[in-house]
Amino acid sequence: MTPKGVVFARRIAIFAASNTLPTLRISVPGQKDIDMAVPKSKITRSKRGMRRSHDALKAPAYAECDNCGELKRPHHVCGACGHYREREVIAAVEADYDDDEAA
Repeated sequence: MTPKGVVFARRIAIFAASNTLPTLRISVPGQKDIDMAVPKSKITRSKRGMRRSHDALKAPAYAECDNCGELKRPHHVCGACGHYREREVIAAVEADYDDDEAA
């Protein structure tokens, strides 16, 4: 009978040797060799598509302001009138344009 430590050590060595990842060695003249990672198996079109299914950009949602009717982002203060949930949160600033000063 062999001691448990010897069998255990042998199993670790076999596991460590068999669990090495495949690598691609690139030799560049005048430099050290480079080991690059290589995938263990092919990623199918289905798996790639499932992974990328959440990457698409979504169009922003807009809701109509209850006070003035302008489009605004949901759960945001209206930029036109300053209302949120039928209350004036920010005082609306009226734009004061003078055509004489612009010219």
